[in-house]
Amino acid sequence: MNQIGLLYVGMDSEIQKKHFDVLRDKYQIRLRESTESDDFLYLILRKAELGIQITKPELQWLIDNRLLKAVEFIGLQQYQKNELERLEAEFLNLRFKYKIPENLELEINSSIYSILCKIESGVIPTDSDLELLDNHSLTETTNLIRDILNFSKLKFICKATRHPSQFPEEPLYSILVKLYARETLNDSEADWLLKNDFDETLQIYWQQEDERKAIAEFSHLKEKYHVNFFPDVSISSPLYQILKKLEENQDLRQIDCDWLEQQKLISLIEIDKNLKNSRLFEALKKKYKATQYKSSDSSGRLFQILKNMRSEITEEGIQWLIDEGLFETARIAKEFHFKLLKVKYRIVGQLVVNPFYEIMLKLEREERLDSKQVIQLIEEGHLSRNGKIARAHYSLEARFYEGTSKNPQRLSQYEIMVQ
Repeated sequence: MNQIGLLYVGMDSEIQKKHFDVLRDKYQIRLRESTESDDFLYLILRKAELGIQITKPELQWLIDNRLLKAVEFIGLQQYQKNELERLEAEFLNLRFKYKIPENLELEINSSIYSILCKIESGVIPTDSDLELLDNHSLTETTNLIRDILNFSKLKFICKATRHPSQFPEEPLYSILVKLYARETLNDSEADWLLKNDFDETLQIYWQQEDERKAIAEFSHLKEKYHVNFFPDVSISSPLYQILKKLEENQDLRQIDCDWLEQQKLISLIEIDKNLKNSRLFEALKKKYKATQYKSSDSSGRLFQILKNMRSEITEEGIQWLIDEGLFETARIAKEFHFKLLKVKYRIVGQLVVNPFYEIMLKLEREERLDSKQVIQLIEEGHLSRNGKIARAHYSLEARFYEGTSKNPQRLSQYEIMVQ
């Protein structure tokens, strides 16, 4: 070999050495003393760099020599070699999933593939993304994407996110559309939710069913109580709760009555008043032994008598009770009447009913008493000469003798009595 040939061989050897160093650095192989195996390692790294498939013995040799970083790097590089084929396969699958027509030719770097990949990864497409699809006349694709977005929204709202697929699958999609529109599910749809463990979604449906029943009940009650002219149909309206109370025979609170008055629903206040009076009437009949009286009309005479038993009972009321056959009630009323008359005539302490009750009744009727009886009671200390009974008696006598000055005998009897 001539000198020029030797020069080239020397240069190649030097360049190969530098190339080997570069490859060892790239494939993260630490520097080590030169060995006979360096040539084999150099071969493996050159093949890897050229994208030539590494054989199993070569790969095993790297592992045996603990060149694991190089193994990992070469593995990634070998994987990357087929990346284009894999990308094309993925795009083909996306075309099928998102209904891209077969006759539409798209470059590998088409923005349409980028949009489909965004959607596949769960990223919400922008308006410009959808506009781009529309510009390519991909109507079926954009409709599908809108369904996917709507399905995702419905799953969140109706608590069905446990469903793994983002594609609107049946019957779940139709069920969620119905729930969102607050429409009634049929039995098979409700059963499907139950069988597939969509418990939270089913709970939403049951809640909607309860609300529908409440709305129907509110409408019925408004009609029943003649307030269907009231515009509010929401079950959150105070009127709904008030009507329910009336229907369940419960007392309205003052705040309820104030609200009704503000809304000019006075008829409901009257109904509440009548219901309260009816309940009070039944309690009073039981309390005052008048349960045999069948009428529950609180506008009748008996209710007024019983309600005012302790404060305003009269002889006339007692007689009415007797006429109605309410003898036990009349007896109780007579006791209260006697107590009221004692208070009126300022009688303190124990006092027997007879003859004082009859005496006080006569005074109430403005009937003259037996003068001898009054004088006897005063003399025996049962009546005070200046007490209200005696004074009422004297007043009646005075009116009786008024204008009797022409009858000296009667006048002298009165003068003797008042002394």
